[in-house]
Amino acid sequence: MSAPTVMVVGVGGMARHHLDTMIELSQLDADRALGKVVFVDPLPSSIEAGLAKFEAAGLPAPSVYTSLDEALADPELGVDLALIATPHNLHHRLAVACLEAGIDVWLEKPMVCTEAEALDLIRVRDETGRLLVISFNGSLSPQVRKARELIDAGAIGTVTGIHASVWQGWKAEQTGTWRTDPVQSGGGFMFDTGAHMLNTVSDLAGADFTKVSAWLDESDLPVDVLGSISARTATGAMVTLAGCGDTITVCESDVKVFGTKGILTTGVWGERLLLQTDPRVPAEEVEVPRAVGPWQTVLEVREGVIDNPSPAELGLRMSRLWDMVKASAARGGAPVEPTR
Repeated sequence: MSAPTVMVVGVGGMARHHLDTMIELSQLDADRALGKVVFVDPLPSSIEAGLAKFEAAGLPAPSVYTSLDEALADPELGVDLALIATPHNLHHRLAVACLEAGIDVWLEKPMVCTEAEALDLIRVRDETGRLLVISFNGSLSPQVRKARELIDAGAIGTVTGIHASVWQGWKAEQTGTWRTDPVQSGGGFMFDTGAHMLNTVSDLAGADFTKVSAWLDESDLPVDVLGSISARTATGAMVTLAGCGDTITVCESDVKVFGTKGILTTGVWGERLLLQTDPRVPAEEVEVPRAVGPWQTVLEVREGVIDNPSPAELGLRMSRLWDMVKASAARGGAPVEPTR
């Protein structure tokens, strides 16, 4: 496949993190050289920070547009992949516009803010026939992909429970940013860092959630900072999820999948993978392919080397879970069921 031509929509911190990997890989592997790169962002400071990375690497400066509408109206745009890394409330509209323009989409997490948006995005993807990869580190990691394979192969028997937690000094780090604006973020800690937990558990569960009880606490912010969720899946597995965004400056997680014949341990970002099937033998690390990061995985999916491990269908399952979490929390933790 020829060098990818990429439009970066939203050149903030997360996009620049991806750009570091894209530039590094481009310089290390001639087969991964970048083609044309385009920036779309209304903030001069974000554009300047992104351009500085290309200047430091001795690469041509990307073209710049202040809006996606402006970029898509340019007949000389010439890109085949868009990385969308904007505030969450813009994901649906921007992804739809790119797909309808015939551009594959690599969409930062969370996919969208509601189930309705998820269903509409899937409709557009199917109508356009374009690729849509959701940038969740967990599902894109070899550890979570291997865990899913082991579960499907019956390595731990029937899954009976999943317990997950994630914790971070999120409140102190994010107060005053768009991530604590309920309109732009679509939620707080549980839909930002916690979205990795919701997605990875949705992936490992392998089934939709049929009942959810949830409690969210804002901790003096306009969005959630603390969260506790109890749920059940269509296969009968019992699920507990806990998120704490008000602690010391750390960012860590733990996910355990309990089965009738074993236990898998991983993290919401796929930080590790351990398997225990014999109670007399401690859990042992499972060998997986070397982690290559989201950018390399997106390239391999586009080239047909691997199936898409983070498709919109998984994003839909997570969106349904999040809608149920919000509905239950609004009712003081009363159990809720899917609306569809």
